[in-house]
Amino acid sequence: MINVRLPKNIKAKWHMLVFLSVSLGVYLLMFGYLYSSAQSIKTQTTEQIELLSEHEVRQYLSQFVEQARTNAAAMAEWDEVHQQLNQSRYYFFWRNQRVTNSPYWRNYFNDFELYSAKGSLLFMKGPNDPVSPYLAEQIADPMSVFQFDRDDIHLRIFLPVMQRNGSEVSGYIGLSFNFMKWLQQRQQFQYIDKASLHPASVVEGDLVASNYVLASPGEYLTYQTITSPVDNLLWALIQDFIFYVLVYAVVVAILFVAFFRFSLINPLFHLTQYLAELKKRPNAMIRPNRHYLVAEFEQLQESLFKYNQALHITKQELRDQHNYYSKQTRIDALSGLLNRFAFDELMQELAESSHSNNRTVGFILVDCDYFKAINDTYGLEVGDRVIQMAAQTMTDTLPDHATIFRMGGDEFAAILNIDTAESLKSMAATLLETLNRQPFKELGIQERVSFSVGLSISAQVQTLQHLLKNADIALYQAKHSLHDKVQLFVADELSAAHTLMSNKQIGVIVHALQTGEGIEMHVQPVVDLDERIHYFEALIRIRKDGVLIFPGDIFNVVNHRHLDVDLDKQVIKAVTQLFVDGLVNKGLGLSFNLSPHSLLQLNLERELAELASFTQDYKIIVEITETSLVQNMELVTLKLNALREIGFLVALDDFGSGYSSIRYLANMPVDIVKFDMTLTRALELDEKTRGIVQATAKMIREAGYQLVMEGIETPSQFTAAQQAGATAFQGYLFGKPLPLPRGD
Repeated sequence: MINVRLPKNIKAKWHMLVFLSVSLGVYLLMFGYLYSSAQSIKTQTTEQIELLSEHEVRQYLSQFVEQARTNAAAMAEWDEVHQQLNQSRYYFFWRNQRVTNSPYWRNYFNDFELYSAKGSLLFMKGPNDPVSPYLAEQIADPMSVFQFDRDDIHLRIFLPVMQRNGSEVSGYIGLSFNFMKWLQQRQQFQYIDKASLHPASVVEGDLVASNYVLASPGEYLTYQTITSPVDNLLWALIQDFIFYVLVYAVVVAILFVAFFRFSLINPLFHLTQYLAELKKRPNAMIRPNRHYLVAEFEQLQESLFKYNQALHITKQELRDQHNYYSKQTRIDALSGLLNRFAFDELMQELAESSHSNNRTVGFILVDCDYFKAINDTYGLEVGDRVIQMAAQTMTDTLPDHATIFRMGGDEFAAILNIDTAESLKSMAATLLETLNRQPFKELGIQERVSFSVGLSISAQVQTLQHLLKNADIALYQAKHSLHDKVQLFVADELSAAHTLMSNKQIGVIVHALQTGEGIEMHVQPVVDLDERIHYFEALIRIRKDGVLIFPGDIFNVVNHRHLDVDLDKQVIKAVTQLFVDGLVNKGLGLSFNLSPHSLLQLNLERELAELASFTQDYKIIVEITETSLVQNMELVTLKLNALREIGFLVALDDFGSGYSSIRYLANMPVDIVKFDMTLTRALELDEKTRGIVQATAKMIREAGYQLVMEGIETPSQFTAAQQAGATAFQGYLFGKPLPLPRGD
């Protein structure tokens, strides 16, 4: 065993010193951080003002250039300018007197000249005429430039003057503008000192294109930003605040030492001694005799005493509550049985102890057939009573050592020790017989309530976790069996070989259902009383490499992979093609099956639109099963009514093979009822059974339905079916399913 050395406990006064040291350190860090942050804010503010000031200068320069260009353009349109360019008279007088006194002249103009179309002065100055410091004698690119003097900034613009009635240039005007004079007329700058605005020393006397100056005014102009007294005052206040924070921290630290010593350390010391005494004598009630200035410590001391006094009672109450709630979380409220949570716990315990226990464990899984139909028809209250009666029956019937669970819904499970698989099957058979004898009719249920049972044993599995899975597979087989409602999971060599064979066909079947490749429709005749063909039932086959795959294998894949809708879509396409190809004689017809999923999920009006066009000349029948009837009565009714409105007939197939309810049948829009072969064969059994079948057939015929009996294989069955009142007959006696002949 490794001994871990724990750190030595530290007294409260040392904690106080460490806390003070850390606090002072944190305060010093905060002081440094605040001072650094303030400096950073000041620097960022200065940089931001500089950016804003440059933007402000650029904005005023842009306005100045735009204003200058506007003034030059207005003067270029002046009629007297055009007159001087076309026929000059008294040019110097006009320029010096007339122009400067015109409404186009502004006080920030420096000079004005006219140039010929070749770019030279319109009139060259004499030797005694003063030379303009602003405008050159010859126009040169760029046409818009800034001229920088020591204290002034000028803008020189040359602008072409176009002929009035043409696109040729008559000449040019040249204007010089004084930026500083223009600026005096503007409002006060927000970020820079206007008086500090001067050309940079490196550009004095230079000519710079206006677009360069506008792009980077800071390279060509110098200026000072306006210093805000408020900013200076705020910076001083921040520095004072930081200083006072530091002083305050020192004062608080001193006061805290005194407070911590007298108000916390001493009371904690005495309370620690009291707790140590309680630990030494846990069953004794020791009343403390000290008093404290802090009320909370006084209350804590009193609470410790009361806690010690009530500790034993509280522990007992906690144990009782734990047992109660632990039981509640494992009990199903409706049935009183253990729930799924308790089942998972028990399976885990059995799995952990299975290596030391050689006993065989049996698993029983029970499910109520068509429980959803009972709930939908008779209401949830009746469904709950069915659950309660089934739970009580399992409790009364199974051995005392069986652990029974409600897994959820209408599914129950039981785990028990068994000797052999046969003994488990015997128990399950007894349980099923007892369940079927329960007086469910007293609840108002008119139909027979039946159950299915799936079994598995631990000898069949490597781990107990597979018991539920195997029993579920067996339950599936039991629910789909007509007679053997108790099924034990068997994984023998024959099942394995069958699985291997099915696996080889899965790819072919799935591919056919997705693409339609290899699908064939074979038809079996349905005849009338005179054995004349009334119509055909279309039955699916899949052909691959010359070999037919029959419905048994097809539906195994369909059921396990939930491909019902894909199957029905391909059947609809194949049946439609039979009519398109003209293989069905007029006056006859075809019937085909739709699964419950397709009936509820597909847009049948769209899927059957093409096939519906043949209903005027042919009898086309959609066959549905009893399962379709009980799954969603309202929606199924709407769907079947829609089919009948567009010309289809509806047949209820396999009547008598499952949850046969005359009440459902009376409310459903069907035209034909097809008796399952089990009812046909029952006509040859004892008189009582035959009488029940004949009475049912008579009731259906009197209700206005056509009656078809399936599975007719012998003349005696045909005769019995005729006597029962059937209107049509189907079976091997009249023909096996075969493809429709081409060319007939």
